[in-house]
Amino acid sequence: MNDMTYILIAVLLIFFFFCIIFFLEKLFYQQNKEKLYRFSTAVLATCILWFIYISILSSINIAQWEDFLSYKMLLYFVGSCMVLYITIEKVGKIERDMNTIKLLKLSLFMSVTFLGISYLPLIDILQIEEHLGLSIAFALVLMVTTIFLVMRVIQQMKIDMVINKRKLPLIFQLFIALLSGLAIIGWYYTFLYLFVEFNSSFFIVAEFISIFLLIATTIIYAEDQYKFKEEQLKRNNKRLSYLAYHDQMTNLPNRVKINEIIASLIEKNEKFALLFIDLDDFKFVNDLLSHKVGDILLVRITQRLKSLASEKDSVGRIGGDEFVLIKRDYKSREELEQFINDVQNYVTKTVTIDNYPINITPSIGIVEYPDNGEKVSDLLKSGDIALLQAKSKGRNAKHYFSNTKDQKTIDLISLREDLKLALERNQLEVYYQPQIDLKKDKVKGFEALLRWHHPKKGIVSPATFIPIAEETGIIAPIGEWVLREACKQVAKWNKEYNMEYRISVNLSLKQLYKSDFVAVVEEILKETQLPHSLLELEITESVAMADVNRTKLIFKRFHEIGVRLSLDDFGTGYSSLSFIQQFKISRIKIDKSFLKEITVDSDDYKIVSGILSMALQLNLLVTAEGIETIEQLDYIRENNCHEAQGFYFSKPMPPAEIEKKIMNI
Repeated sequence: MNDMTYILIAVLLIFFFFCIIFFLEKLFYQQNKEKLYRFSTAVLATCILWFIYISILSSINIAQWEDFLSYKMLLYFVGSCMVLYITIEKVGKIERDMNTIKLLKLSLFMSVTFLGISYLPLIDILQIEEHLGLSIAFALVLMVTTIFLVMRVIQQMKIDMVINKRKLPLIFQLFIALLSGLAIIGWYYTFLYLFVEFNSSFFIVAEFISIFLLIATTIIYAEDQYKFKEEQLKRNNKRLSYLAYHDQMTNLPNRVKINEIIASLIEKNEKFALLFIDLDDFKFVNDLLSHKVGDILLVRITQRLKSLASEKDSVGRIGGDEFVLIKRDYKSREELEQFINDVQNYVTKTVTIDNYPINITPSIGIVEYPDNGEKVSDLLKSGDIALLQAKSKGRNAKHYFSNTKDQKTIDLISLREDLKLALERNQLEVYYQPQIDLKKDKVKGFEALLRWHHPKKGIVSPATFIPIAEETGIIAPIGEWVLREACKQVAKWNKEYNMEYRISVNLSLKQLYKSDFVAVVEEILKETQLPHSLLELEITESVAMADVNRTKLIFKRFHEIGVRLSLDDFGTGYSSLSFIQQFKISRIKIDKSFLKEITVDSDDYKIVSGILSMALQLNLLVTAEGIETIEQLDYIRENNCHEAQGFYFSKPMPPAEIEKKIMNI
């Protein structure tokens, strides 16, 4: 085998080495065999580099193959393999996010390694004793340049294949592998030429041409990647813009896009109608048939709505099962009415999904521009109200918004929004109504009653805003605030007037069933220094019976810490006195409806007498609510009622008035 054959084999070996790097790396990484890949690369690279090195030395008659069979050369080989493995393992893996400075440092480190692999055996073979600092420096610069360019191209290819998911042409990958191989072979010849004179002009020229081509390739490749990224960014921005304005499931415009469409129509002063469409009982489809079936149903309904809409109309999805259809170019209310009937009829047609026949009906709220509002926000609010009114009529109903007829609902929604801010704006105040001991004719305690000072509507009745607070979920923080304020106020009065007034505070279901509610009560009592026995928590029968076992456990805990419990509005529900005893109730409050028009022969008289008689036998305290006349007072006295409260004694008052008018009773 002649020397040129060795050189050709060396070129082919290094060519195949880079092919392996390009083509097999992905396979190794997919199988989670990164360490095996790096170790194999280090061993293969060492073998190839030594084969190239020996082939070149042999071709220029500096050394023969036998010269590399000594123990010392074997030690160089193993050392070279270890250094390469450490290099690849620690810093040799070309990271996709590696910047130019890091890549340059890595190239310098690897160049020093390659230079060491090449120079140390050469010292032994040529017996070099002089210091060739300038030659070594030139070889190092040339090697750093070569490795840096090769690694830069490899990095660019990795970015394309792994991040950009681009399939690189095979001819291009083969070209880079061949170019990298020639660059390294050329470096070896150039390096050796610094120490030994031989005919190496072809390889030296090949080295510099390879470097030039690598520089050109990296520049052209970088420009191509920049253009690709720019186009990708445009596509991504377009996609993100689409996602920002469209629902992913149905591909309909979402609430943001619908708002923009409405705004543009208002700007054109064009008449249009908004149909707010909600699917009745859609939740049952998800619960009974699965969310997958529910999603398919939404897509089918979308297709039906789009088929009914004209080219100028717009259909959007603004909620889980809520759609908006913007109807344009209708000439009269009758034409609009006919279109709405078509929507109802088409949507209600049976939809079959996975052999399940599904019948769904729409509730539709209708708003017209400019009759029902001139702003987007006003039209949307009116649409919500119209849809709410339609749903209140039952399934498959529609409702046209009316500025006059829907005013009550508008006020209610407005009140709901105002209530969310009432606590932080200090609009809430606790009033106190005295509870009178009927034997001593003295104030025994107070019931805390919440009042809302609305900036525009004045004092709002609790009957109006308490249900709203429960519906919106803000009853819990409001209730905790009332409890804290009431305990603090009564503790203050007890200290100032040397009394032991009791405070009664009403609880809602959501407060009672909060996991930490008992702990919150204990914390408030500790904070306000009110004795546990002077706090009485009131609940209605409906709250007590909501979850009997859970209520029993909570009441048992309150009983253990000494907090009293009372049952409000007793008689209006369905509980028996014997059952109430199991709840650790210490007091019942007779609802005022039984005392309103009580006479000896009335049914209310018999009910109240029976309650009082049985309560006394069970050692339950009884408070009569809503006492307004002397006749009512005389009646409950005669029947041994313990306490009473009502307008006959005092209306609920703020703390300042209580201190002026009540403390001396």
